[in-house]
Amino acid sequence: MSIMMKAIEGTEARVLWSCRTRCIELLELGVQEMNGYFRPFRYEVHISGESVLYKSKSEHAAMQYLEMLLGSAPGELEL
Repeated sequence: MSIMMKAIEGTEARVLWSCRTRCIELLELGVQEMNGYFRPFRYEVHISGESVLYKSKSEHAAMQYLEMLLGSAPGELEL
């Protein structure tokens, strides 16, 4: 049964934060389960439309990387 459930479930990416002026975004990758619950399994910092700069299983760690990269907290920057 679990094999069939995994075949039906698909990976989705959600944009948690994006800055057009700096072309950087924070993505949350996860699986939409059959019961409707979204289960994230990885967070990635990207240059928009290009390569992955950072991957982590922790949202907090990805936010910390983004802060170090930008020099300030994402909430303090213009989106």
